[in-house]
Amino acid sequence: MWTAVSTVTKVPVSYRCDTEGGSSGSPVLSRRTHEVIGLRHCGGCPNQGVRIDLVVAQIGSLP
Repeated sequence: MWTAVSTVTKVPVSYRCDTEGGSSGSPVLSRRTHEVIGLRHCGGCPNQGVRIDLVVAQIGSLP
């Protein structure tokens, strides 16, 4: 089920889409471009993910 992203703030991407337990770490995709915009980390209503640009920045800062 595709739904629109509800909000994008400094850290979380919030969206309304049914997900199953154990889905943490799954990609959150842009409906328009199919690009990864976040990684799911919290279920509920709305679900939340960490913005992918923040994940990439953290990986880039590793030694």
